[in-house]
Amino acid sequence: MQSTTQHNPLNNSISIITLLFLVILSGSIQAEESIADVALFETADKWQVNRLFEPTTYQRKKETQGKIVIYDGLRDTTVKNALDTNFNRIENMMFTRVIVTDESGQPEHDVAGNVIIEDDGC
Repeated sequence: MQSTTQHNPLNNSISIITLLFLVILSGSIQAEESIADVALFETADKWQVNRLFEPTTYQRKKETQGKIVIYDGLRDTTVKNALDTNFNRIENMMFTRVIVTDESGQPEHDVAGNVIIEDDGC
């Protein structure tokens, strides 16, 4: 007995539409994750920037006793400014996951839409 399969153009159209929808949806999700990453870094910026540029008397005392503060997720422009203006405190600072920024100061993104960070593996 021989069976025949009929080619249905509607099935192909539905498959193509489904595939396109999934591709668009995955791009949208990735963009939202990237925006969330930037928002997370900007939230981290606030308390760290205050700690970096306007430490309390207690925080300065701890630094003079050798305390090292690890700053995470700051923009490269903020780090450069901190190093330039707080030269006497550099030995008490460590920076990880520094966000690379463009000329306008906005985070740069790779081709996948992820925020580009400098990370020395520490």
